[in-house]
Amino acid sequence: MRITRFLLLFLLALFICVDVNAQICGPSKTKIYVRDNKGNLVTNVKFEFVGLSENKHWGNWLTFKDGAYFIFFERYKPSGNHVLKISVQGFVTSEIAIRISEAQYQIFNLILKRKGVNEHSYLQEMLLFWGEIKDANNAAISNAKVTLTNKDGRKLKTLTSEKGGYDIEVQEGIYDVEILGTEGFASAKYENFEISKMQNHLDATLEVDSNCNCLITELVCKPHKYLANEFDCVLVTRNPRKKN
Repeated sequence: MRITRFLLLFLLALFICVDVNAQICGPSKTKIYVRDNKGNLVTNVKFEFVGLSENKHWGNWLTFKDGAYFIFFERYKPSGNHVLKISVQGFVTSEIAIRISEAQYQIFNLILKRKGVNEHSYLQEMLLFWGEIKDANNAAISNAKVTLTNKDGRKLKTLTSEKGGYDIEVQEGIYDVEILGTEGFASAKYENFEISKMQNHLDATLEVDSNCNCLITELVCKPHKYLANEFDCVLVTRNPRKKN
């Protein structure tokens, strides 16, 4: 009886959420950086998905934050090939083909053509390159420097979080990846690392720097013995050259 009821509820939800030309409903977003040909960010941009209903798909969910436009698809995500119309003062109004995938998060770099200039508008899809940096004891290394260098010598940099995680928005291509840990750890290098949709993740374990006899301090947390969803945390100072 319970199984039958569950199947009926599932089919009802599927019927309500699925739309023609759209994936199963659920929150998702598309992030678009708009720039001129010199790389300067462009603001006050008006977007229009040709042939899509604003109220149904995206119109009330367009926001601007940290130099990028976010188009939120709250219920329906119209996956497939579409035409994005862009208009902004000082630039040629453009209609550009864009493919919305079924991924919950997409990133694009949109280059606009200025009026009276021999340029062209085009769209580049970006990837989120991410991973975790840890030591030999499987402890997270925070504030480690992650640097990507492409074949033109352009560098992209970020720092790992308190949990050792990092992410960088990049284009597909070949990069040299360098990871510099905090004091006490040796660096790690990955030459000619190909970043693609099939390979956009890299974890690394940093070895101890043999030339450094130093101590590191880290926050170690364990689940509370009695309280659910609570943790006991202490600061631990140790020599990374010695395993626990």
